[in-house]
Amino acid sequence: MKRHPALVFLLLISLALVPASHRSEAQGTPDGPQFVAGEVIVKYSVGTTAAEKSRAMARANARAVERLSRTPAAAARGDVDLVAVGGGLGVAEAIARLSQDPSVEFSEPNWIYSPEQTIPN
Repeated sequence: MKRHPALVFLLLISLALVPASHRSEAQGTPDGPQFVAGEVIVKYSVGTTAAEKSRAMARANARAVERLSRTPAAAARGDVDLVAVGGGLGVAEAIARLSQDPSVEFSEPNWIYSPEQTIPN
């Protein structure tokens, strides 16, 4: 899977801007990466319609919480949404279901980044 530096930067900034009321407890392993429980970042393919997004969300028992691709340049590469997973599904199961949808380019946990994980230049 190819990562785009601008998209990664956008996701990091948007994580910092998510109000504390939207954040729930972290999940992951003590020594491994942490992510927000019940939240997934979803990137749709370019040109995905609202109906296709609704179908993908229904497949994962999820609802869109926030649009992360806010600029026209970012939206031109496909919308990126923060979604809340419901219906008793875990993050891993929601990602597995979303990955089966042709309108979803990728989905991943809402990773938690801390200053200790970065190296300043």
